[in-house]
Parts: sequence; structure tokens; C-alpha cells
Amino acid sequence: LFIIAFGMYDTINAYLRLEFKVINTYKYKLNLIKEIDGDIYEKLVNDYDNITSLSLPIEIKTRKDLVTNNILVNDTNGLIKTINSKEKTIKLKDDGIYMSRKLASDLNKKVGDTITWHILGDDTYYESKIIGLYMTPQNQNITMTKTYYESIGLTYKADSIYTNKDLSKVKTIDGVGSIQSINDITKGVSSMISTLVAMITLMIVIASILGVVIIYNMSILSFSEKNYQFSTLKVLGFDDQKIGKIFIKQNLWISILGVILGVPVGRFILMYIFNNALSNEYDFRAYVSITSYIISVVLVLGLTTLVSILLARKIRKIDMVTSLKGNE
Repeated sequence: LFIIAFGMYDTINAYLRLEFKVINTYKYKLNLIKEIDGDIYEKLVNDYDNITSLSLPIEIKTRKDLVTNNILVNDTNGLIKTINSKEKTIKLKDDGIYMSRKLASDLNKKVGDTITWHILGDDTYYESKIIGLYMTPQNQNITMTKTYYESIGLTYKADSIYTNKDLSKVKTIDGVGSIQSINDITKGVSSMISTLVAMITLMIVIASILGVVIIYNMSILSFSEKNYQFSTLKVLGFDDQKIGKIFIKQNLWISILGVILGVPVGRFILMYIFNNALSNEYDFRAYVSITSYIISVVLVLGLTTLVSILLARKIRKIDMVTSLKGNE
């Protein structure tokens, strides 16, 4: 339970880092109005170093039907990165398209295959070769460069501009529908998952309570079964303190064995939860940090030690006559 709870927390933090630190590295996003004037558009593009993108809804033709998706025409000069499964940046080429690996899996596509697609509202179909796969934690889609987009006969006109300039005091910009700060976007996403974080915190508390109860009950059972052995050791001359140390060590070795078995099982359950509970829009693996492993192990062993010490104090109260007679 500790591994699952701490792992969920780590996975959420890993997702936020990947989405808003690794992939999206801009400070502000300007969402342009649809009917923007041409002169205003050119001025905005020039003022913000021509760092732009265009997102378009499309339909992809498959053997059975048409699949709705979207294309991101990436001309952001690295402010929106395309990465592989190892979080390494992919340098986009101009001779084809890039498809998210989860979308490719859903469509049964691989690098080298060709897809047929059209922009919603336009009946013209295009055939594009998949030249690479990439990983994105959300919004499974297709990415291409501005050069490739224009090479197939389409006219590029951005709908978003990105900048690292300080716009904290800017309220409105002519031709811009909204100004989004990456910090505000991050806070918004964090707020959305705050309920999940609260549930995880509760889960950690429950895991701690269950850990105490289970370890205590197991220790009580173990202590009761060993009354005869403890009495025998007393007869042989062992003092209470030495017998207590033997009892504590036995429980610790049992807990260590439980940790060795429980850690991989907990991680497997965590991965299963994320692989099966997330919708097709998400693609990120479960993650457990080294710190969480250490905390989980320390908590289990610490609780075991604490309970064992408390029970070891009862050794001096054992009625040796009753214990020895009970096993005759």
C-alpha cells in the first residue's frame, strides 16, 4: 500500500514535470483570434520572433472508418519539444509526419507507413508518411513541421504564438484572444488533480493504520506461539532483555522478507492501475522514486520494530509454569 500510495504521488509529479518542464518550455502562450487582420498577424509574428504553432482537427482514413484527431504544426523553435520515450528531444524533419506512439498503436501503424487524412471542413485528402514516433503524456496526435505543411500545398497561418518575454503586466494585446501563462496552466492542472492528491494522502494514512494493525496482530500471534520457547529460554538462563532482542530480530527478518516480496508486487499493481485506468488520451508510465521506496521500507521496518519492542516488554510477565505445562 505504501508503494502504491507514494507511487501515485510520484507519478503525478512526474507527469507535471514532463508536461510543463520538459515539453512545454515557454513562459506565455498567445491565443490568436480566428478572424485576425493580416497586418496585425504579421506584426505579432514579427514582435514575438515568429515562434508559432497551428492546431487543426482532422480525420484519418482507416480500413473500417474515419478516426477524428488533430495535427499540431510545430514552428516553435524548440519551445514545444517533441520527445521520445527516454525524454530525449527529437529533431523534426520536413519529409513526413510524426505520430504519437499511443495513437500509432491504436491505429496499428509504424514508422514507414502512410496515412490518408483530411482537414475537417475540407474534402481534400493528403497522404503522409510516418517518419517518427514520439511520446506525449496527453493529447495523442500528429505533429509536422511548417515546411512539410506548406510542401503539401497548404497555407500556414498560426493560431498560437509563444514567447519567453515577460508579459506579467500585459492585460490585452490587439489580435490576441487570451494570454496564458505556463505557471497559470500548471496551477490549473494541479488544482484539477488536488482531489486525487487528497485521496492519495488519505491512502497513505490508511496504509499506516493498516500497517500498525497488521503488524501488531501478527506480532501478537507470533508472541503467543512463542511463549513456550521464551519460557524454555528463561529456564536455560537467558535474561528477558536477550530474549526480547531475539524476538525483535525474528520479526524484523519476517518484515524484510515481506518488503522484498511486497515492493515488486506494489509496483506491479501501480503500473496495472495506470495502464488500465487512464483513457487513450494519456500516455505516461507509473513512476516510483528512490525516496518513496526508502520511505516505504523505513516505515514498514520502523513500525515492526516499534511494535516488537512494545511486545518484548511482556516477556518478563510470562508465566513460565503455565506456558511449559500447556505444551506437555
